[in-house]
Amino acid sequence: MELPFHLKTLQPLPGALDIIRYFGQNDIITADADTLCDALGLSDRSFSKAIRRLVTKGYILMDGDMVYRLSDQGQDAAEELAAYDATATANPAPAEKSSPVRTTHVIPRRMVAVVPMSMKVNQDAPITIGFHPATHPHDEVDILVRLSVLNGEPSTPQDILFSLTNNSTAQHTLISPGSYDEIRIKLQAYQLGEMGDINEIGGMYIDVPVTAGEANSTQTAYGITLNIQD
Repeated sequence: MELPFHLKTLQPLPGALDIIRYFGQNDIITADADTLCDALGLSDRSFSKAIRRLVTKGYILMDGDMVYRLSDQGQDAAEELAAYDATATANPAPAEKSSPVRTTHVIPRRMVAVVPMSMKVNQDAPITIGFHPATHPHDEVDILVRLSVLNGEPSTPQDILFSLTNNSTAQHTLISPGSYDEIRIKLQAYQLGEMGDINEIGGMYIDVPVTAGEANSTQTAYGITLNIQD
C-alpha cells in the first residue's frame, strides 16, 4: 500500500505524521502540547511547526489553550496511516540506492517598509514593515525581519517575526533618530526552515533625513521582492 498523496506532503515536516499516529494509536480524544512533545520526543520548535501545519490543513482542531484533537479529516488520516504502517511492516520496501531529491520552488514576495519623509531629532517616529498579498500561492512560512538602525535607537538589532500566509500583513514599531543629518534603517529578511535552518532571502536600507525642527510626517513606501523557498 502506498502512502496517500495528501499525507506524503506532510512527511518532510518532522513530527507531523507522528502526531496523527499518536492520537490514532492511543485512542485518546485530546492531548496538550507538553504531552505530545514528551511522548514523541519533539522540541518546542518542531512541535510548533508541525501542529501549525496540521491545524492549517484541517487535520487537527484546537480544543482550548494548547489542547488539541483530531478533526474528522484527521481521524480518516489516522486510519489511513494505520493501514499504511501495517502494510509497510508486513512488506518492507527494498532499500533504495539513493534518496529522492526534494524540489524547491522559489516564490517572489514583496516586502515593504513605510516611513515618514523626515524625522525629528530624539523623537519617536513610527515605521511599518509588512508584505503585499502573495501573487503565487504558497504554504505558510516563518520570516524573520531584522531591523537595524544607524544614527538612532534602538541601538541593537530588533527581530520581527512574521508567520507569512498568502494574505497581506504588517507590523508597526518605533525608532528614534539621534543628532545627525540622517538616520539609516536596514531591514534584512531570513526564512526559518523546518529543520531549524535560517536562510537569508534579501534586504534593503532606507536613509531618512533628520531635522531639529518640524518633521514631515508624510508616509513614503519602499519595497523589495524577496525569494521565498516553498
